[in-house]
Amino acid sequence: LLDAVPWYVYFRDDYMLSDPEFGSPGVWPSLIVGPAGSSSALHIDNSLLPFHLTLLSGRKTFRTVRLADWRARLTDDEAEWGSLYTEGGFAAVPGIDGLDDGYVEEEFIRKRGCHVFNATLIPGDTVYVPTGALHGALNLGDAPAVAITSNVFTPSHAGQLFDENCVKGGRFSFGHDGFCRKLAKDKMRRGGGFRD
Repeated sequence: LLDAVPWYVYFRDDYMLSDPEFGSPGVWPSLIVGPAGSSSALHIDNSLLPFHLTLLSGRKTFRTVRLADWRARLTDDEAEWGSLYTEGGFAAVPGIDGLDDGYVEEEFIRKRGCHVFNATLIPGDTVYVPTGALHGALNLGDAPAVAITSNVFTPSHAGQLFDENCVKGGRFSFGHDGFCRKLAKDKMRRGGGFRD
């Protein structure tokens, strides 16, 4: 079936699909269905993994803030405006609505100078959310949104994921006991470096 999905050509070396030590076999890719008006709050994915999503039906708006930007501008307790998110990408202030345009304009952009990216998808569109990006989505229109999605972990992501999850103290690796060991083994197999 994956051979019939054209965008997977970009992810042929994805460990999530080819290596049972990463993720659970049969979990990725996943089909997700969300009723009109439903949403997912801004968050980061487990272990900062990037992902892609292709919309099959309905309409969906994505909001994304790059890792370096949300870390620098949304997590600083010492800043004049205080912290909105924790270092782990969770809301630090109850009631944050990162999908509310007015709130994001005032709190993220004007007060903190954060760069916020938005995209509205129609059927056939694919969005790629990079490593560690804070992201959320809102399903638009009157019909459910149906999409195929998957986290992505390729050799080109390995260096940054190793640094974030293993070198910097593993703050973002939630429940991946073998994650750093597998990354280190892959690093050794490649002669001490990652292909970036």
